[in-house]
Amino acid sequence: MKHPSTDSKDPPFCIKVDATLPQYPQARIARFAPKSGSQAAVVSNVGLHFIDMLNKKESLLLIQLDLVALEYSPCDSYVVCCEKWNPQNPTENLFIICTKTGKTIKKFQWLKTPKDSIKSIRFSDDEKYCLRLVPQANAKDVNSVEIYKDGNFSAPSFVIAAKFATKATQNAKKGIPPVYLDGHFDGLDLCSLNPAVEPEKSPFYMFAWQHAQSMSTEEDCGNVYAYDLHNKTENKQKFMISCPKG
Repeated sequence: MKHPSTDSKDPPFCIKVDATLPQYPQARIARFAPKSGSQAAVVSNVGLHFIDMLNKKESLLLIQLDLVALEYSPCDSYVVCCEKWNPQNPTENLFIICTKTGKTIKKFQWLKTPKDSIKSIRFSDDEKYCLRLVPQANAKDVNSVEIYKDGNFSAPSFVIAAKFATKATQNAKKGIPPVYLDGHFDGLDLCSLNPAVEPEKSPFYMFAWQHAQSMSTEEDCGNVYAYDLHNKTENKQKFMISCPKG
């Protein structure tokens, strides 16, 4: 591939395939480790290949994985990947895999579009936290977010259910306990820590939202709920933001 700009004053260059790296003609997904760039993950018709980019050799091969979605975690420690849901063989199809050993750390069931499965799992920048959006079992189900800490995936450190406090501030002034309404989370994301203070002293906000289209007919907007994961009452919302339908 030649230099794309004919007006550039830089000398022309060509991009060539590095023939010293492993070749995967049947590859359908490829990702580089985002932090170090020293590893790549390739999905082919054989399975999941991990390539050591420094030694230019395949370091791991996990066969019998028919993956259709894959992403690295921020510090390169894991890949989150998903197979298509097979109703004829209803087993776990969403995986968190260790990139050093190839071991499957955690498995979940995911019945929706595989691309959406990747969005349901979020790591903090330092991978101290891993959040998983639990899908709804049905339209009326109150789902939740599972929070795993310090690489321990045996069980969630805590769970945040989609139950939303109404008129909490007004009721608190009157000495009335908050009233919680059943809802559900449609998505989540994490806010970066405040770089001006020490990490443990900074709020660490998780934002989870509920789409307007799936709320009751009386509601005319969607809502975004904020939770401070560094707070002792991390399962209680800190504040809520109403958003227009659009």
